[in-house]
Amino acid sequence: MTIVALRIHPAIGIARIGTSEQGFIGPERPWQLAVPPDGRYRDDRGLIKRQGARFHVYAFEDDGTVRELTAADARITWTVHLANRKAAAPKFHPGREVLRNSDYPANERAGLIIDAGEHTISGPDRPAVPLDGGTFTVHGHAPEPVRLGHIRTDGEGRLVVLGGLGRAGSPTGHRLDDSGDSDEWFDDVSDGFVSATVDIPGQAGLPPVQRAWVVVGPPKFAPPVGNVVRLWDTVFDALASQKAKVAWPSYVDDIYPVLQAAYDTGAVIASARGAHDRFRHPVEAAKLVADIGRRTAKRGPGHMPDLNTDDRQSGDLRLTGTQLAMIERWAAGHFTADWPRDAGPSFPEPGDADTPAGLDKAALENCVGRALYPGIEAGAFLLERTNYVDDFTVGGEHVSFRLGPAVRPGDVTAGMSVPWQSDFHACRNNWWPAPRPDQVTTPGQGTQNWNRGATAVEDFVGGRWARLGFVTRRDGELVETERTL
Repeated sequence: MTIVALRIHPAIGIARIGTSEQGFIGPERPWQLAVPPDGRYRDDRGLIKRQGARFHVYAFEDDGTVRELTAADARITWTVHLANRKAAAPKFHPGREVLRNSDYPANERAGLIIDAGEHTISGPDRPAVPLDGGTFTVHGHAPEPVRLGHIRTDGEGRLVVLGGLGRAGSPTGHRLDDSGDSDEWFDDVSDGFVSATVDIPGQAGLPPVQRAWVVVGPPKFAPPVGNVVRLWDTVFDALASQKAKVAWPSYVDDIYPVLQAAYDTGAVIASARGAHDRFRHPVEAAKLVADIGRRTAKRGPGHMPDLNTDDRQSGDLRLTGTQLAMIERWAAGHFTADWPRDAGPSFPEPGDADTPAGLDKAALENCVGRALYPGIEAGAFLLERTNYVDDFTVGGEHVSFRLGPAVRPGDVTAGMSVPWQSDFHACRNNWWPAPRPDQVTTPGQGTQNWNRGATAVEDFVGGRWARLGFVTRRDGELVETERTL
């Protein structure tokens, strides 16, 4: 057997900032939630743990075999390069024709980019390597050092990337713009490439390892609540082949995620409560199925999902074209009825093993797919076909979205809100309820605003965001927990 390709998975990994030095590994298998091993999102000091992204190297062999390479098989040397280009990027509001910090001349704009440079690590159980080296430089002030996180390896030699500690600020004390385009401000959100070299004893002439990408975004404060349109759905709709997009729909994979996310949204938006009766999967009642098909396709009153969008011509958030087609086929009875009749309350459960396809999907299905205005983890940059390598499949078996060599560290998050907290504050009321709840249920106190005690943008930027609660499942109900404010 001969190795014909070496690839890092997930092709796009997702990490999240926090305020604690501690971290945990994010979802790696479909249906897996971002849950720390001890079930707590805060450490013993009450600080938010960071979600890390773990990367694996897979060998694809000429007989179709796919196997993971670990420190037991090879010497794997990892290189990570993160950057934050937000302050030097075009504004997302009112449009990309205007630059942030537009009064900075070309020869001074490089100082607005926080570039950690390349950092390398190799071997199992290696301790943390800080992602230092980046600075933020504004007029009249010395360069401000900004750490973008750290990297380490696990016991098998896999790479773990953890992002920043939630820093944000303006060395000049510049006015904070609630639109998300604040001049002379920085934060420690970032993105960049993950590359590797592999040395297998006795094997020469190995192919180069295809690199991956890591995106570091804000926390997700309601981890069990899905997004009706996941980032996976949006990227798939934009990039997958027409053949893949017209595949026969599966109830488990294509219908259940939309229905369950719509129902669970009631735990994070009070207006959604009562809009969806409690139902059991699989949904089969003909009238209900027809109603769902009609409401997802229509515009105006009664449209589902009742969330905001960046579409200027309609206030209705639309499912992707692929999702709408799947719902239409399901409503017409053309789908695979693969929901087990004896499924328990925790079905569907994550698989027993990591796979390249599972790693790729798990990372993106826990992220916001719409409205990308500009988004939470990443925005419209990930929908541009020219930003990717041409081949969207691995072994002809699954879709793998891998960014191309022209993409620079910091490009993916460049158009996101700066600082991220300002948009997190501004986009209350039906924008992104899974990562940023509107109303929550507090045991013994009923429905309350999630951001109580942090109602001004200055509260968020000043650090009160890190004291707000997480929505978790307790005794079958989605309720607010771990609030320290």
